[in-house]
Amino acid sequence: MLQTVSSGLGGRAVAKSFGIASAWAISVAWACVFIAFMGTAARAEPPEGGTVSIESATYKTLTDVIRGEKGEPFALEANLQFPDIEKERYPAVVLLHTIGSYRESNEGWYAEQYRKAGFATLTYESIKTRGMHDAHTRGAGPLWGSLAADAYSALKFLAAHPRIDPKRIAVTGYSLGGEVTRLISFEVVRKAFIEGDQKYAAHVAVYPCHTWAVMAGERSFTGVPVLEQLAGKDDCGPIAKTEMHVAYHKANGHPAPVTFVIYPEAHHNWSDSTAGPTKFYPSLASPAKCPLVLLRETTYSFLRDGTEEPWDRGQWNDCTKESRGYTRGFDAGVRDQSFADALAFMRKVMGEN
Repeated sequence: MLQTVSSGLGGRAVAKSFGIASAWAISVAWACVFIAFMGTAARAEPPEGGTVSIESATYKTLTDVIRGEKGEPFALEANLQFPDIEKERYPAVVLLHTIGSYRESNEGWYAEQYRKAGFATLTYESIKTRGMHDAHTRGAGPLWGSLAADAYSALKFLAAHPRIDPKRIAVTGYSLGGEVTRLISFEVVRKAFIEGDQKYAAHVAVYPCHTWAVMAGERSFTGVPVLEQLAGKDDCGPIAKTEMHVAYHKANGHPAPVTFVIYPEAHHNWSDSTAGPTKFYPSLASPAKCPLVLLRETTYSFLRDGTEEPWDRGQWNDCTKESRGYTRGFDAGVRDQSFADALAFMRKVMGEN
């Protein structure tokens, strides 16, 4: 603390020093205010979200994809939205819809929760935009290649976006979208679309329908952690099928990077608030009684009870007829818990926002 002296040169000297110090302090204070103001002004504001067009492709079959054939160019219209927080770069989540197409009551609800948690979100419609309106009863057979193409096109788009962190992009999907989430975790599918090492940082498959498997090997999977959220009473995607797939890889010396969370009382479609009370729908397409379709380098086979069998179109047609119909039912408690579990998994894998 400065003290004044009563008289003489010393007093004047102290007073002069005090004046210079005061002026200097005020100048520094104003400089700090200016710098703080400029820093605030320069901070990245949340960018505007909206519709974006992504270059994708349409394929006749998944076989075309893994054999390296080119699809027909397709402009995928997507909705990119950002959380209402200021950040230079955001982690992101791509949300893949059910076979019933995109719904605000399902994928839209989850996207909103992810934005509240600090993630940018990308949603889109893959089925109706390709002119198919009966996939829920016809099945997804001709769609798998295109669905995989859209998911990896979304990854490439986000990774190139200046406001997205390219190392922190996750993918999640529901029912059919959950199965696509599983499918694109297979290395044979990733390398069909991606040059180099680019990949999703985390996969969360929500009540997938368990159609696909991949041949056991050192590079069967992309290596990224996969979480499957499963309904204990799912009669569309029985838990036993994915457990068998994981056991098959472990038995062959290459454990799958897959973990499960099981919600014992849940049914398929627990996440969609428009699904209504639990009810069996006999017309819906399902692979429940079919073996898994095992992806090889350029073709398919079956995986049944951990054993590979030759692919047979007739067997596949027969088992899908026998599998028709499954139970759906909304459960708000399971939906909320599944989101909390998915968020915790993503943060563990990719780091906190």
